[in-house]
Amino acid sequence: MRPVRLAISIFFIVVFFLIWGSVRDGGPSGINFITVISFLAVILIVLFIVSLIDAFIHAPENKRFSPHRNKFYRRGRWFKRYYQRLISERIYFVDSELQNLPQNGLISENSADYIINKKDFERKNNYDSRYIDKNRKVLFYLYENICPLCQIKPCEHIDHFFVPKSKGGNLIMKQKNGELVNNAVPLCATCNLRKGNRSYTKFFSPSQIEYISHRNAIMTSLIRKYHT
Repeated sequence: MRPVRLAISIFFIVVFFLIWGSVRDGGPSGINFITVISFLAVILIVLFIVSLIDAFIHAPENKRFSPHRNKFYRRGRWFKRYYQRLISERIYFVDSELQNLPQNGLISENSADYIINKKDFERKNNYDSRYIDKNRKVLFYLYENICPLCQIKPCEHIDHFFVPKSKGGNLIMKQKNGELVNNAVPLCATCNLRKGNRSYTKFFSPSQIEYISHRNAIMTSLIRKYHT
């Protein structure tokens, strides 16, 4: 419990016991059991409102409001349990797919093969934010948290792999037949800066492309299963 919330709670508890003692000892007229219960209900409502305001103030900037769900994010026990279960389910799915022989996950570089809107050219749009919230840890786990390019540094960033952001690429692309495909690859900060907007065929070696394509097929299967 945070200091402000704790101080307010203690204040109302002290006031409550003072009033209760006054009623028990036959205090001022007009104070009865119903009055005390009503006052207690007001205390609980005030504490609930203070808790909501406190959670909103201390929540991370990028999780105060969920743009893709239009719901308020709170760092409560329920949300932590939900998030842990969501990640665990996806990691379990990835592990089961890794045991099978993965298929080729290369997709088209041509932006004309996908449904692209004006907002898709914006960085940190709703689609990319949703992908990062739900798949960042899973994607890093799939690549063993090692940059697939330099194979030395840990993963730090998520890059648009096949279709760059300059061409309207999102981390999840929707083909014109309605199928979702993964367009994300984890990179370290140095490799992500070096790549820029260059095509993956001019930046990655054939062996690296093969390695990434297999894992891209797994991520595409995961996205199609959970629709995000």
